[in-house]
Amino acid sequence: CIRICQHERNFVPGKSIIENIINCIDKSYKSIFILSPNFVQSEWCHYELYFAHHKLYTENNDNLILILLEPIPHYLIPSKYYKLK
Repeated sequence: CIRICQHERNFVPGKSIIENIINCIDKSYKSIFILSPNFVQSEWCHYELYFAHHKLYTENNDNLILILLEPIPHYLIPSKYYKLK
């Protein structure tokens, strides 16, 4: 069974966006990210990926799945993303 966290449905009103992102990632068994040019240009997506990446290292498990939707031009990829290889 796959459950997806959607901000319209799962974010708690009154909590900050960051708090909601962290809460959803903490409750997730796995985090799946669909990487695209739009994704790598979004600051909110950077936060989501950062917190999921942090969970990966603090819990020392394989809970992060990255899917490359389409080729991303190198000039769009933030340098911190290269650490995720």
